Amino acid sequence: MSPAPQAYAKKLTAKLPPELSVCYFTNSGSEANDLAVLMARLYTRRWEVVTLRNGYHGASPFLMGATALSTWRYATPTGFGFVNAAHPDPYRGEWGGRLQRLRRPAWSCDCQQSGQCSAASKYVAQLEDTLRFSCPKAGPAAFLAESIQGVGASSNSRAATSARRSRLCARRPAACASPTSGAGHCHHGQEHRERVPAGRGGHLAGVARTLAEALHFNTFGGNPLACAVGTAVLDVIDEEKLQENCQRVGQRLLSGLQRLRQSNQLIGDVRGKGLMVGVELVADRASRAPLEAPRMARLFEATREAGVLVGKGGFYGNVLRLQPPMCVTEADADATVEAIGEAIKAAN
Repeated sequence: MSPAPQAYAKKLTAKLPPELSVCYFTNSGSEANDLAVLMARLYTRRWEVVTLRNGYHGASPFLMGATALSTWRYATPTGFGFVNAAHPDPYRGEWGGRLQRLRRPAWSCDCQQSGQCSAASKYVAQLEDTLRFSCPKAGPAAFLAESIQGVGASSNSRAATSARRSRLCARRPAACASPTSGAGHCHHGQEHRERVPAGRGGHLAGVARTLAEALHFNTFGGNPLACAVGTAVLDVIDEEKLQENCQRVGQRLLSGLQRLRQSNQLIGDVRGKGLMVGVELVADRASRAPLEAPRMARLFEATREAGVLVGKGGFYGNVLRLQPPMCVTEADADATVEAIGEAIKAAN
């Protein structure tokens, strides 16, 4: 037996709260979420799982109901046992929520004068309604929510809102998890120590939970090579202070993109945290109408020709997703902003 899985598990759980002391390795974020939902249902003896709209948790037949994006769902029977609540989207959400952002957006909302975010309370109240009317009295088995929606175009809200949602579910009580099929927590520039599943990297993901009830087997989960890679990655993140780098370079990237927004009417919103950044492109800022697909395609190609590879996200496919390696530099951030600016000129 190789010592690699044990060594990696020990190093990984050292970064988690003491009660999360058991690691079960799987092959992907989707598999980790699959297992997390299974364990939550077995542990709580409940069935319903609450997720947020616009979220991505995997595309397996089991998880397609948790993924509340029609662009990732097929016309097959799915969704049994999953309930989708409103996502507190400060830009496109029903109640807005400019003050939910740690970094204040340029656009305004109704709460701007008072300094108190009424939108946050409305989103939490909507979740409470979902729990009240769409779940049994005992409550759900679990609440799954991304700290930043990756596939959903880097949409995020204040940690305080997330904490209120988690406390609301915990009163039932339910298992609360923060799945990360799209990107690891370290990209944010900080660790999220209260959550459960973690995906991404080397076809390896871990589900940390003190639960042992029945036999479960994974053919390639925790294979020695993947665990050796995982251990090396954790070492490099610590030794090279890559989380701190994500915070510093991400701040520069967001600042540069915000300045770019001031001179480009096509940029409706710039958002994100650390090196998980989204740039939403619109045809009209007032109506926030998404940029038309042909123009979006030209801009996407022009960005590539300028030397920067980005992803596309969001329901309308009109958001540039920036998730560069954690080792990028401030010079790379500046070059990215310049490339996107040139691409916007070309798209016009």
